[in-house]
Amino acid sequence: MTSHRPYRPGMPHRTAIEELESGCGTRYDPQFVEALIRSINLDDKRIMIIEIDPELINGLAKELNEEGFEAVGYSQPEDALEAFKEKPFPLVIAELYLPGMDGVHICRKIKEISHVTEVIMIAKYTSKEETLRVLRAGASDFLEKPLDLEIFIRSVHRAMRRFKGKK
Repeated sequence: MTSHRPYRPGMPHRTAIEELESGCGTRYDPQFVEALIRSINLDDKRIMIIEIDPELINGLAKELNEEGFEAVGYSQPEDALEAFKEKPFPLVIAELYLPGMDGVHICRKIKEISHVTEVIMIAKYTSKEETLRVLRAGASDFLEKPLDLEIFIRSVHRAMRRFKGKK
């Protein structure tokens, strides 16, 4: 059986992005171009950590790097969101209670920028209502501090599998 489709080799990411940008507004819808470029730029191994405690950032990053991920930490939510806008991450791990911006707001912002990104929220103390609020905002998981490392790593792997399934 022959295919009616001609063979087209895969296009390198940079070339695909240039093609999309050159046709933006003329051949392609600008919102579609923006969403597609964001999706192309996602790298399956990158994880963003948003946490005020630098020791926790370093500890989590070390564990994630040992698992084969590339973890990047931010202590300021505004800086994290700026970096996320430039190049979205497949997974964001964020503290629920951050100065100046709570985790629910961060989760909503992340989902506005990239709906395929998975979000895991962490917090020391929280109520059931707060946990539900976080999950309704789009977080895929909520973990209490102090983190159980085994549960944390399982949650990360689950989130990354969900991300790959959406991509």
